Amino acid sequence: MLKPEDFDMWLDPHLTNTDPLQHLLKTSIREPLLVEPIKSPANLEKAEEGERIEADVA
Repeated sequence: MLKPEDFDMWLDPHLTNTDPLQHLLKTSIREPLLVEPIKSPANLEKAEEGERIEADVA
């Protein structure tokens, strides 16, 4: 999960040295997430059962 302050660096098409991005490749999930696959963004109908992703323990 990117923090808003990291958006510009992550999306910078001119950034060719990946060293500054290394800290962004580590997970940073502060709260549990429920991920639910959908069939279509138009109606948000669930495609299958969701999955709970636990928060990182740090």
